[in-house]
Amino acid sequence: MAILLSLLILIILGLIAGIIALAVKLHNKKDDYDELEEKYVNLRKEYNMTDSAFSKQNDSLNDIFDVYQKLIQETEIVNPNISKDSYTNVTEKVRSSNNLPDGTYDFVTKDEISFKDGYQVSFETDSRNYESGYYSNEQYDNLVYKLACLLNVNASLGVYQTIPEISYYIQNKTKALAIAALYNQKSIWDWENDFEAFNDFHQDK
Repeated sequence: MAILLSLLILIILGLIAGIIALAVKLHNKKDDYDELEEKYVNLRKEYNMTDSAFSKQNDSLNDIFDVYQKLIQETEIVNPNISKDSYTNVTEKVRSSNNLPDGTYDFVTKDEISFKDGYQVSFETDSRNYESGYYSNEQYDNLVYKLACLLNVNASLGVYQTIPEISYYIQNKTKALAIAALYNQKSIWDWENDFEAFNDFHQDK
């Protein structure tokens, strides 16, 4: 069981690195790509999940996820399909959406959306969100935009009982769970089955 979990963790980490690396490489940021590749190799060496010291798993995962989150925040990421201008004053736009009926909306157009399959993934937690003060307004704008660039999809705006939240539509379940693991989400939303799928890598922190 421990070996299987180790392999799953490495797959998740590899997918996260691949998502970031692909976005960076596609936009000719070779220096950033080389730096990312080097950091990924070093992380695999430093946190070898086949190590028998499995009691440190939670701390190791938290450390790794923090490194990747910081890397996304600090790396220049652009995508010609995602308009940077649409991702300014994001915090205020989210707050002002609390009067919308419960549902999921395209963040840019405010059109209500739904999907027959795929998954919806958030990135905020109770302590790391636009209300907690963890992100400055500029950091929040940049992160919402960069995740949209990485995933090649406009952010979604989910509203439930007057509480709005940013999330992203991801068709592939493995990729959706990778993002959920990276941002320590408890679950993802399964559109096809109208079901909350839990993230096995969720860490208490």
